[in-house]
Amino acid sequence: MHTSRRMKEADYDYYKDFMLDTISGANIDNGEVRVGAVIYRKKGSVVFPLNRYRSRNNLEDAINRLPFQPGTYSNLASGMDVVRENLFTPDAGDREDVPNAVIVVTDSDSTSDVDRIPESARKLKDAGVEIFTAGIGLDTSGELPALASGGDSGVLAANSVRGLTPMRDEIVLQIPALRRRFKDVFLPTWEDPKKLDLAFLIHTSKKVDQETFQQYKDFMRDTVSEADIESGAVQVGAVLYRKRGSVLFPLNRYNTKGDLNSGINGLKLQRAKDNSLAVGMDTVRENFFTPEQGDREDAPNVVIVLTDEDPTIDVAEIPAAAQMLKDQSRARVFAAGVGLNKDDLKDVASNDDGLFTPSTFDELSVVKDKIVKQVEPLGQKDDPSGSKGLTVDDTDKADVAIVFHLSQKTIVKEISDYFVPFVSSLLEKAKIDNGDVRVSLTNFAKRPRIRFNLNTYDKAEPIMNEIKKIGRRDRARQSFGANALRGIRSTVFTPERGDRPDVPNAIILVTNNENQQKLKGYAQEAETLKKDGVKIITVGIGEDVNENELNAVASPPLDENVIMLKGMQALEDPSVPEDVRSGILGLMGYPATPAPPPLWSSTGGPDMESTVNMTASQPGVLLSTSVSNVHPPLTTNLPEPVEADIVFLVHFSKSSDDYDQLINFMKDSVETSDVDGGIAQFGVYYDRGMVPFHLNRYTSNQEVADALDQMPRNTDATMFDLAGGLRYIRDRMFVPERGDREDAPNKIIVVTDTNAGQDPRQLQREKDANDLAGIDVYTVGVNVRDKGELEDVSSGPDNVFAFAGYPALGENGDLVKRDIPAMNTRQPRPKPSTTVATTQCDAPVDLVFAFQQSKLTSGENFRSMVEFSKEFVFHTHAIDTHQIRVGAVSFPSSRLVYEEFTLEEGHRRHIAYWNLDRIRNYPTDKTSRPYQKNVFDYIVSNIQWRKDTLMRRIVLVLMSRGLGRHLKEAHELHLASSSAKASGVQVYVIGVGTDLTFDLPRLASHPWRANSVVLDSFEQFYHVKPSSISMCKGRLHRPSSRPDIFQSCSDAKIDLVFVLDASTSVTEPNFELMKDFVKDFLYEADIDGGNVRVGVIIYSTQDHVEFQMNTYRTKADVYNAVDEIPYRYGSTNTADALKTMRTQMFTRANGDRPGVENICIVVTDGVSNINARRTIPEAEQARGEGIHIYAIGIGLSDTRELDGIASKPVEENRFAVQEFSELRDLRHKVFSALCKYFANI
Repeated sequence: MHTSRRMKEADYDYYKDFMLDTISGANIDNGEVRVGAVIYRKKGSVVFPLNRYRSRNNLEDAINRLPFQPGTYSNLASGMDVVRENLFTPDAGDREDVPNAVIVVTDSDSTSDVDRIPESARKLKDAGVEIFTAGIGLDTSGELPALASGGDSGVLAANSVRGLTPMRDEIVLQIPALRRRFKDVFLPTWEDPKKLDLAFLIHTSKKVDQETFQQYKDFMRDTVSEADIESGAVQVGAVLYRKRGSVLFPLNRYNTKGDLNSGINGLKLQRAKDNSLAVGMDTVRENFFTPEQGDREDAPNVVIVLTDEDPTIDVAEIPAAAQMLKDQSRARVFAAGVGLNKDDLKDVASNDDGLFTPSTFDELSVVKDKIVKQVEPLGQKDDPSGSKGLTVDDTDKADVAIVFHLSQKTIVKEISDYFVPFVSSLLEKAKIDNGDVRVSLTNFAKRPRIRFNLNTYDKAEPIMNEIKKIGRRDRARQSFGANALRGIRSTVFTPERGDRPDVPNAIILVTNNENQQKLKGYAQEAETLKKDGVKIITVGIGEDVNENELNAVASPPLDENVIMLKGMQALEDPSVPEDVRSGILGLMGYPATPAPPPLWSSTGGPDMESTVNMTASQPGVLLSTSVSNVHPPLTTNLPEPVEADIVFLVHFSKSSDDYDQLINFMKDSVETSDVDGGIAQFGVYYDRGMVPFHLNRYTSNQEVADALDQMPRNTDATMFDLAGGLRYIRDRMFVPERGDREDAPNKIIVVTDTNAGQDPRQLQREKDANDLAGIDVYTVGVNVRDKGELEDVSSGPDNVFAFAGYPALGENGDLVKRDIPAMNTRQPRPKPSTTVATTQCDAPVDLVFAFQQSKLTSGENFRSMVEFSKEFVFHTHAIDTHQIRVGAVSFPSSRLVYEEFTLEEGHRRHIAYWNLDRIRNYPTDKTSRPYQKNVFDYIVSNIQWRKDTLMRRIVLVLMSRGLGRHLKEAHELHLASSSAKASGVQVYVIGVGTDLTFDLPRLASHPWRANSVVLDSFEQFYHVKPSSISMCKGRLHRPSSRPDIFQSCSDAKIDLVFVLDASTSVTEPNFELMKDFVKDFLYEADIDGGNVRVGVIIYSTQDHVEFQMNTYRTKADVYNAVDEIPYRYGSTNTADALKTMRTQMFTRANGDRPGVENICIVVTDGVSNINARRTIPEAEQARGEGIHIYAIGIGLSDTRELDGIASKPVEENRFAVQEFSELRDLRHKVFSALCKYFANI
């Protein structure tokens, strides 16, 4: 790095933030990434070498301490020489097997040795160093292109130091090792295209009418039409800005596509003369992207600004507001200004690709397409499983997309003579007229052009007429195949365009040109489609076509689905369209073969009384199958057995006793697999090229077991060549001559107790090759240091397993083979059980570990708490049956909480085990943002518990110290624990130290002695038996209907009505807090037992009864109803609300009970401005009819009207707070007053 004299010291912090952010996703502590620094001025000098700092904490401290040293001279050539000669050396910590990268950051061109820059850069590159450049206020045509490894495309530039953040994102994208800790790092890409938190920020000027506003709403709805809303992967909210900003609906409001569309359609047109875009962006940052509104740490944030008018207020504040939104909310911003100039919004969008200025609202559809292409989660379909179940080989129904590209060199006459007849012949036998087959047609160049969709024509004749129109204008120079496939996935295969959920999809891709995009992107788009169950057949015409590209795109088997032709004239051969049609049953014109009788009887066992025989005249149909001597299934609900060819890839470096455990694991896996019946075949590859036996060596279970017993231990196993092993198995074991069967899936099970330490790029290449070959890879780590390698080569996150030792592998090997049907087709011999019995619960359990974190707790002591939790999960087998789910949080204080992983992320035992292992101690390793909440409040309001009412919600608190008898935080935590327990949460506490004796009775559930354990030392965590904590047996802990902190009124019967102010001054976010107050207040109400009845009325200009006291009889129903209350803003008409409460709600017809006390709680933030003179008289009349009124005011400077509403004495029945956020604490005061009232009756 270099800083010139022009730079101010305050700006130097951006340099350091850039460095800190760049390494925030790297694994420093385990040695995966090493970092050094060089400063150059007149000469270069090493600030610190690569091997100086081995922990993240020390490295970050060193960066923060970097002195500000601006220089007049700048000698970049010397700086690069110092990097090469003094930094990338063994003495400075350079490693021979680890790739090197240099990031040059400078704000000035060189003043010395300018001519030497190209030569110094070349020497670095020749040494294998990748160079990235970040120039601040520099001309991109200057010296930087000579440096960057990517030439001009590798030069990153910004006008000021504030632009370093987006440059950092671009660099991190290109260095995988800098984003291993992805949960803590925001990147504007979606390698795992799932999660997204999206905000629409909209403004409508006075020119917008209802018809135009409908186009606003259509744009919003169409943008999220393909997003996965139902599973919770994508959340969507909206913010309106005028002079002020307001949240229209938060991220966590709608969780289904239907509800979201209804919410968008229900938006009201709110035009404004003036607008402040800066205030709008501040609203998104401060009031929208918050945990309370649904913002998630592990989901990238995206903002789409849509306006038709230039900002009129706070224009100078827009750049700063935009930058704060991008930095603090880690948001990527798109901006669409209809009829505006790009300069008007240039400071708003994150980059030029995110800035749009359509001339009319009709062009918003184009804007939508461009945004969706850049934000991958917006292109996800709602079906999380992807596949429709059937394929085009199984049924004569099909939705077929024909996609073609014709190069500019194509002779026009050949199009009409050969190409058009070929495309027509593909459909000549298809049953289009009866609806069995639907067809779309798309040609593509740089972008796809959809000629017609699946639902455009329902007859063959108009389709054939459209095909005849293919001609000269369809030729193009560029062929962007990835864009074409993405367009088919996101636009054609959608319900709106005629895609049917119960009908399989197929793509016929025909091209006579080489693809101009990177093969990786092309293949990834194809893989996404194939995982969704789409069959892809490719046809290449002529010498310009790259066969490797079509192989990467087509579905297996490639010899059937990749057709290569010498030229257009070859299309005249009738066998060519026949080969294409034969791969899609619906194009053959005859019905599908009926499904064969099941090989397993309805009871789950084999059907021994019948032999299955099938015949068919159609190509590719099984002619005969017989079943005999089939072993009974392992369980009574197994699926039909699926054949598999399985190879163990084994690396072992431990003791002989552990080797026996490894052999037993493999023998146990074989024992439950039907080798005798030919369902499963096994081979073994021992690391470094030793193959004890191939797939076709043994044909019985006993032979395989004997071979495993005789397998010698590999004594030369110090190094682990994981990439080489995967390559050997794929190329030399999964081959016909070694027993590989064409119709049997291939499986590799990697078992290792050592990290390979290989280049991640090399492992990624092997993974891609296995994915392309259709090989499923499962990885099993035994005491491995870093699971990253296992994740790199496995076929998916659910295929990665980690165990604390070989005994654990032996006890839990069933986890690995659970998802391989072929390994569950034979009943194992009974043997004495050495494992903990599988837990069977009488009700589902959601378990959350809550780790108390303390600066006084050493890393080793904290690890003992983590190891206990891992051991607990290890022995809790019911996690694998989804009967128990596990999540974890940690709390360094009573007002801070970190979410470590969610219940959804702990749905499998091995996944929960590894997630627990990743938890680190506060404060040294915490880089994620904490929630500003009490841990129990967070658990009650933020944890996504299952909705089942007959279930257990358990919090297992692991404490490292007592809270202290007189600390305020202790009182807050005790009170919050009481509320959690009252809501149905069972609290179990395990802690160290005698100072916990004061806390345990107040934190743990009753009886507290049975729900708590006090340890003398942290070492005793290792001796706590998980079985001592009963989650499933004994009394089912249900939510208590009686509060344990207000015993004096627990049996009182109450008819209760809430009167809530929804006027404009409240704002929607505060109205949500008001609703939270209602739910918090009702935690301790006996609604299910019938003691308490509840109704709610809200008011602004008019009043609205949301529900009466006899509408709902359970607390769950009341909570759901409160959540659904909409915000209806307007003026403040308290008088009519009080009148409606008295005359329409406290009536026998609507649930009022004779002899039961009537209570009303009024919550307002302002004085009445409609019917103000009637407000107090209406309150007096209600009190005169026996209704006791509590009045709560928020932010009021004048409380006279509030005093007039409340029952007497005023000081006991009127409450005032300054902020809506204080309502939560106020509920206890109101409840206390209510209990006191009943005590005096």
